[in-house]
Amino acid sequence: MTEEQRKKIKKRLTLLTIGVVALLAVVLVVLVVTKKMNTVWFPVGVGVALALYWIVSDILPVLWLRLFEEKTEEQKRSYYIYALIDAVGLGGLLYFIMSLSSMTGALVYVVSVFMKKRFHDEYLGVSPAEADAEPEVEAEPEDRVAADTESEGEADLEDGSVADAEAEEMPGETAETDAQERKDGM
Repeated sequence: MTEEQRKKIKKRLTLLTIGVVALLAVVLVVLVVTKKMNTVWFPVGVGVALALYWIVSDILPVLWLRLFEEKTEEQKRSYYIYALIDAVGLGGLLYFIMSLSSMTGALVYVVSVFMKKRFHDEYLGVSPAEADAEPEVEAEPEDRVAADTESEGEADLEDGSVADAEAEEMPGETAETDAQERKDGM
């Protein structure tokens, strides 16, 4: 599958997702206008819309983009668990919408959001250490210029002489030391 085909499919999936959300909004507006919020149509309409959202967000991408082609059995199993947890979370959201007096459904949804991250990372082949690691802080433009001119710990000075770059560095100048200071301060 070419990159252009992938982009077309991703665009189609995005449009489908927007369509499902719009369908949910239309269902809610129609139910409010016709004053049928307390009938069986409300839970059925919201449930069908959430089920369609789950299919569009978790099932169709795997099928249309052929995401399982180069994955191991363990990665496939992790995705199945991820999709199941996502379905349970959406069910919790539906329960919360149906019974606004109980926070149980909202709690189920929030817990599922955090639980499914681990399985999605396993599916992608990201190790737990990589997933928990802090992203690297990008260097400031002047640090990038200095890094480009340095050679084996030395930097050229404006007057043409060479000095040891580590001797010139002041505490707190680099992004790494700033990040370490913030971490130590907490």
